[in-house]
Amino acid sequence: MNKKDLFRLYEKLYFHEIDMRENLSARLQIPLAILVVLIGFLAYMLRNISPTPINAIFVVFLLFYCLCIVFTVLGILFLVRSWLGYEYTFLPSAKDTEDYRASLIETYKSYENSDELVQKYMMEYLYRYFIECSSTNTVNNDNRSMNLHYARISIICSLVLAFIAFIPFRFGGIDRACLSTPTDVRVVEPIELKDTLNEQKRPKNSTKTSTAAPEENNQRRRQNSKTAFETEVE
Repeated sequence: MNKKDLFRLYEKLYFHEIDMRENLSARLQIPLAILVVLIGFLAYMLRNISPTPINAIFVVFLLFYCLCIVFTVLGILFLVRSWLGYEYTFLPSAKDTEDYRASLIETYKSYENSDELVQKYMMEYLYRYFIECSSTNTVNNDNRSMNLHYARISIICSLVLAFIAFIPFRFGGIDRACLSTPTDVRVVEPIELKDTLNEQKRPKNSTKTSTAAPEENNQRRRQNSKTAFETEVE
């Protein structure tokens, strides 16, 4: 393999590591979303723990819950290490490369084979940068991939432990939402019940009718007694 073949190889490696950098940034989104959901689930269990006496079920729950928190913290640390703290190197800008080429032309313009010398040193310039940049970027991507791998393992362990801790939490009388609490009813003021329905149905002239009824009965009695007296006289 000559130098031209190596130049093409290092060029491909350089652009491959740049693509890997973008792919790793995209692959970090899913573990981050899972961690957010997991932290919310742990906060839910912590908020709904009922004040119960310490027994075997509570100890089992507390053990798995604490282990879940430990692996969750490890997942966060590995995820942060996979995301931050890396400096990638890139080729010089087009302007810098062109300035270097102009300086080569100016340096070797008095030579007979000036074009060959400019091309030779220009290739060495790019060759050196491809080697340095691809090597640095490869180390960074390898470290990021390893930390991302450890973060995934920690998150998977946290999910399993959270599920195990949820079983005694839900069915062991620890969840406050599952406990039935008696309803406390207190009467602050006496309640006055009014028979409003009967008052609405009662006719308005009921009072008058009740007072007029005895008078009509007395008049009828007087007429009946008068008629009976006249009949006896005849």
